[in-house]
Amino acid sequence: VLFSHECQVLLDLQRFSDISLDELFPKIRRIEARGGTNLAHAFQTAATLFEGIEEDKQLEYDNRIILLTDAKQNLKYAECTSLINCALNCSVKSLKEGRICTSFVGIGVDFNTDLIHKITDDLYGANYIAVKSFKAFKQRMLDEFDLMVSPLVYDLTLQIKEEGNTRNYYIDRVYGSSNSDRRAGIGCLMNVKTLFPSRC
Repeated sequence: VLFSHECQVLLDLQRFSDISLDELFPKIRRIEARGGTNLAHAFQTAATLFEGIEEDKQLEYDNRIILLTDAKQNLKYAECTSLINCALNCSVKSLKEGRICTSFVGIGVDFNTDLIHKITDDLYGANYIAVKSFKAFKQRMLDEFDLMVSPLVYDLTLQIKEEGNTRNYYIDRVYGSSNSDRRAGIGCLMNVKTLFPSRC
């Protein structure tokens, strides 16, 4: 799916063995930057492509939407926020039921991390990475692709349980989990929607 201020499906979802690479590569080489950046429209369009998959086959494994973007919305802030919330909030339940996960690959030094973090925080099986060079992009897409698309666990919660009625501790701050600060002090050390592996 190509997306700017509008979307275009370059290639319908199909098995890789059914794709003619001789026909696909020329189409890819003709892709040019154009228009704005409408993430909501791109997300919705990509999600609808899974509707053609038979349900029993779709649920055999996780499916994944991978969005390559700098996440620099060219629309007015209020408008793009509304569009993104609409696209994601209306789809979260159906995405989880269809085992459709999402990965954002941030392109360039100006990748809008704050925006993507807000989007992925509550999405099923979602993550994001940032690449700032062709070398880094190639490494992520080839050498580390399996890490990006293979979650270890969903809905991980780490808590402290105390004995008796006396509370002798207070959690001031937790590092390493994006949504942990708001849970600090109530016994929850960490709550991660989806945990992915990494190489040291």
